[in-house]
Amino acid sequence: MKNLPLRWGILGTGRIVRQFIAALAESGSGTAVASGSRNAESAALFQKDFGHVRCHASYRALIDDPDLDAIYVATPHPFHLEWATAALNQKIPVLCEKPLAMNFAEAQAMVDAARTNQCALTEAFRYRFHPQTHKLCELLGSDIIGTIRQIHASFCFSAPPDPTSRVFDPNLGASAILDVGCYSMSMVRLLAGAIRGKEFENPVHMQGMTALIPDFGHVDRSAIANLRFPGGILAQIRCGVGSMARNSVEIEGSEGRIEISTPWSCSPAGEPAAIHIYKSDRSETVEVVSPWSAMAHEASAFADLVHSGALESRWMRWEDSLGNLAAMDAWRTAVD
Repeated sequence: MKNLPLRWGILGTGRIVRQFIAALAESGSGTAVASGSRNAESAALFQKDFGHVRCHASYRALIDDPDLDAIYVATPHPFHLEWATAALNQKIPVLCEKPLAMNFAEAQAMVDAARTNQCALTEAFRYRFHPQTHKLCELLGSDIIGTIRQIHASFCFSAPPDPTSRVFDPNLGASAILDVGCYSMSMVRLLAGAIRGKEFENPVHMQGMTALIPDFGHVDRSAIANLRFPGGILAQIRCGVGSMARNSVEIEGSEGRIEISTPWSCSPAGEPAAIHIYKSDRSETVEVVSPWSAMAHEASAFADLVHSGALESRWMRWEDSLGNLAAMDAWRTAVD
């Protein structure tokens, strides 16, 4: 018998929530049946756009909704621990936006709740679920560019300073490292593992540097880090919320290099995601075409996880999420 689509509760009403609801429809793996907002006003505004959704005026009311198969936590980072744990304690599977939590200790508490309640929990790094990423890991495991020497990953965007914005408000978890640095850290850890035939690797040494945003408290505006992984693999990562950059991933080897120009969102449904391979005597492009977007793959994979009764996804394991937060904790100590 075919599994029924999941009935989703959506915790939050931001822009990414709208993307997720579209991804559910794209994959056919579930449907949004209820949402939770901070207050009645936010719920009413959300209801105008999504009339088919039961719009609760609080997060607690959503958690207590009896007709949910899963909850998508899309609040600002500081609220992930409280509400993901509340859902897990109700034995409702949770897909939680990245970063999983504000730090390693909070993430460990969430994992402990998932384990205690025997309930699925996954960190929503959408790129991890897209075939482009899977193909890249496969290529790295084949020695296609010889011995890997270095990995570079960058994710930056420029947002105008606004004290009311989540990007700049310390009370809402403002941090370039938490917001987009989590991607670059996650990627180099994934690739360092793939090179050595593992699901991921944690750095054995890291040196970080950050710059603060004047007049916005203890908020990192941009950051870079140099890392060393087992096997002598070096990596350099950068992130920022106040600068434009080439958001890409490059892997350098003894016989060539690989470049990904769309590593984070991958490609829209039906359009080719390109993996460029450059060698001294030739170049080639491996195209990966998928009928779904990265977020649709993520939603479908989580539905499969819930239907299987498993607790963690093979594409985003708990120890991987914990390792990422531990590395980011160390990176953020570079703030001065």
